[in-house]
Amino acid sequence: MSWMILQYAQQNRRIKKTASIPGEIYNKVMMCFLLSFFIKINSNISCLFYAESSELISEKITKLVIDDYSKNWSIKELSSKLLMSSSSLKQKMYKEVGSVTDFINKLKLTESLRRLRRTNDSISTIANALGYKSPSYFTKVFKKHLNINPADIRLKQRK
Repeated sequence: MSWMILQYAQQNRRIKKTASIPGEIYNKVMMCFLLSFFIKINSNISCLFYAESSELISEKITKLVIDDYSKNWSIKELSSKLLMSSSSLKQKMYKEVGSVTDFINKLKLTESLRRLRRTNDSISTIANALGYKSPSYFTKVFKKHLNINPADIRLKQRK
């Protein structure tokens, strides 16, 4: 495979190893080209070249969850998306905001509150849209974390 990449680089950039280009410079040019090629084909690879991203892990997870509320995100999926091990993800998240699962639940509950207050969607529709397996389970989680039933939010809203 590395031979194929080298051939591609030489054909497309017309970089030929000649006596006028010392081997060290040639190798650096080829390395830069290959890195830019890989970054173009997979934008996720660019984060491997930076020691720390300025964006917190919790912010990255927030973006992923918001992009697909209905998905039941596992730690394995999240760590894969963020290009890190599951244990690193859990450790970093715990330092930032606590447990990954609790954090995702809070994001989904915040969205459920917004939908309960601003839409006429049924509790069943909201539960389904947020990835809960049933409206009763959604209600149970909602009540556990917010000490109120989702239906009561609607009643208070109407008053």
